[in-house]
Amino acid sequence: MDAKSRASLFAKPLKATVFDSYTLLKSGGEYILERSNTSSSRNWDALVFTYSDDHVTANRVISLSRSFTMTPAKIEWSGYECRGAISLDAKGGPFESAVAALCGSTPNAEHQDVGNADSVRAARSKGLVVEIPIYEKGNRSSSTYLFADNTEPDAGALLCLNNCGLTGENMRYGGWIGKSAWVDVTLRVLNAEGKLDGSYFYVSRGVGIPVNGQLTGNELKLNELSPEDDQSAQVTATMAGKVAGESITGSWFSKKTAKTYQFFWARRLY
Repeated sequence: MDAKSRASLFAKPLKATVFDSYTLLKSGGEYILERSNTSSSRNWDALVFTYSDDHVTANRVISLSRSFTMTPAKIEWSGYECRGAISLDAKGGPFESAVAALCGSTPNAEHQDVGNADSVRAARSKGLVVEIPIYEKGNRSSSTYLFADNTEPDAGALLCLNNCGLTGENMRYGGWIGKSAWVDVTLRVLNAEGKLDGSYFYVSRGVGIPVNGQLTGNELKLNELSPEDDQSAQVTATMAGKVAGESITGSWFSKKTAKTYQFFWARRLY
């Protein structure tokens, strides 16, 4: 419902069973409605939308379900994603309306092999990696996602390794430097030659560290600067990485301690 008027946004409520739970998150101008089903057949859905002028506009809906195979014994995740920017009809429920608007009809959940690329191996060391088909404006492709530090889907831990469907000059990443130093990174493309600036912060500290550098093809080079004004900022560390899809793998080198750590970043959807 609308927080001010208390008017319901949809004619039908969220499905309520003893197995279903819901979380509403907000990041920037987008909301994320997460549905988790905790039954033995574990299902998970996320609806990413904006809300203004009493209208809900769906941007994407992601659905995953868990299954078990016996030979060999392992857990598999299957699912689908539908994208667009469509104002939802309020006659149904949120998820049902989003699937109808973005997908047309409910797609079959599919399992796809994520492969064994360097970026996938790095991501798998830190969480659950899944690949699912995308349906968008009658076209079909696929996307690869990482749920960082999780073995099951979690909207708050969602990162994208490939085919995120994101636009704009600002690129936001999540990931780590070293084994356990989680970071949040924002890079901005300044010109057609690939000049960059931006900043990042360690999640455990929350203090922004400015960076600048260059993106040439799939080669990324960044200078980490002391968090001071532009007149006196000094290069305190350097980063060199390779871009693969929507992720970056590389090394971080401290000019002060001469220590080197590996890093891995993947795009944040919100």
